[in-house]
Formats: sequence, C-alpha cells, structure tokens
Amino acid sequence: MTNVQNVGTDNRKLLFQWFVDNYDNIFAERGDCFVAIKDYGIIGQYKSFAEAVKKTRKTETPGTYIVQKCDGTQEAYTGRITSISK
Repeated sequence: MTNVQNVGTDNRKLLFQWFVDNYDNIFAERGDCFVAIKDYGIIGQYKSFAEAVKKTRKTETPGTYIVQKCDGTQEAYTGRITSISK
C-alpha cells in the first residue's frame, strides 16, 4: 500500500488520498464495508456508516480520522451534483 509521509494541517485530505490510492487493495482485503482510517491505516471495519462513526468516536478524537464506504466501485468515494435548469 502507498505510504504517505509528512502529515500536514489538513490530515483528512491526506487520509482520503491514501484511501483512494489504496482502494483496490482495501476492497480486495475487506470486501463491501465502511472503514475508519487514521494514520494511513484501517482502524475499524463496519457494516454501516452510522456504526462506523458511533464506534470510532468512542476511542478516537473527531477530526483525526475519516470513514469511507468501500464497495469496489468508484462511486463509493465520488459524489455527483446534478443541476436542472430551464
């Protein structure tokens, strides 16, 4: 897996980039799940986003980790905004 050095002030962006860079490996190892990520590693695997947040915040400080969906598709970590106008 990719190793990121020199954590800056925007740690969550770096953690997200680590997640994207390692997405295929994470999915291959863990399958369809939600993962909590801190310090460039998986600290928990869960069945739902709510479960991931609820359990991870018991042991970790908010803002020091991220929770991401992992289902093997790019749609799990990308968003789309649709706008309809006349």
